[in-house]
Amino acid sequence: MNDIKFIEIRRRKGAHGWTIVDAHKFDELNQFNWHTSTRYVRRSIRVDGKKTTTSMHHHVKPPKKGEVIHHINHNELDNRECNLMPCTPQENSQHRKKPITGTTSNFKGVCINPCIKGKPFIAQTAIKGKYKNLGRYATEREAALAYDAAVMEHQKMPLTNKMLGLL
Repeated sequence: MNDIKFIEIRRRKGAHGWTIVDAHKFDELNQFNWHTSTRYVRRSIRVDGKKTTTSMHHHVKPPKKGEVIHHINHNELDNRECNLMPCTPQENSQHRKKPITGTTSNFKGVCINPCIKGKPFIAQTAIKGKYKNLGRYATEREAALAYDAAVMEHQKMPLTNKMLGLL
């Protein structure tokens, strides 16, 4: 197991929290004042005289041009090198957790069209940047299983309903 340390961060309304880092990165990272403004741990910097922010995960593992850094365990406060993976924006979006609100199904990659009798559940995903309809199913579970099979076969970083604990 990697040795880890915790760095204190400022949160909204004066609250404090902690971010996880590798012990060998602690001194380098702890010299800055880190905060959370959204989900990510950030610090203020000046570029060409203008104030902006940079993310801790970019400091730990700088992305190459066209890449983003993905938090493998979906915990944006875990900035250990083993939890950060460079990927394309498309791969990162495919690995997103299922949104909690505004969806018609309890499963990732599944929607429902109540106007279709018999097989109202539709499984769908994006494969190589193109929308792919995986078929219509009688139950949400069948559609979710079809989605899981497709992403396991076609995606570099699959995140299935089973991995999310939904199946």
